[in-house]
Amino acid sequence: MKVLVSGTWRTTLASEQAEDARLLGELLARHGHELLTGGGEGIPALVAESYTRAGGKKHTAILVDKAVRDEVGEKRMPADEYEETTLDYPQRNAYLVSKADAIIALNGRFGTLTELIHAVNDYDIPAILLATGEIKEWVTALPLKQVIVVSTPQDALNAL
Repeated sequence: MKVLVSGTWRTTLASEQAEDARLLGELLARHGHELLTGGGEGIPALVAESYTRAGGKKHTAILVDKAVRDEVGEKRMPADEYEETTLDYPQRNAYLVSKADAIIALNGRFGTLTELIHAVNDYDIPAILLATGEIKEWVTALPLKQVIVVSTPQDALNAL
């Protein structure tokens, strides 16, 4: 299964869930899933590093336009395969979700939220939220009943 792991590329927000992100990457690798990310720092990098260390079979990063990344200061992190796009963040986020069989979201902001919305409204794929920050409050406040809210990386994997 190709699993999109979504979450902030901002390292300060990602640090709140660093342990969960690392464990999730390891679990995805051990269970033979392919990893799909946006290829940035923060949550994507934490998950990807542990996924690779645990012998994950393939990590694909789908990147926003380089000029857009440069403008906001997002750095490209290592992956097995890259897909460079000319898309901005909202367009790329929808495209990312369209390539996935399921999504697991961790701490993030509006981009992560929109990926969950695309998953349940546009692509009808499993959408799992493993988060501790304000995104958890947003998801539970919105009518996104299809999003499965879990407490641990193992629960997220079980929900797949």
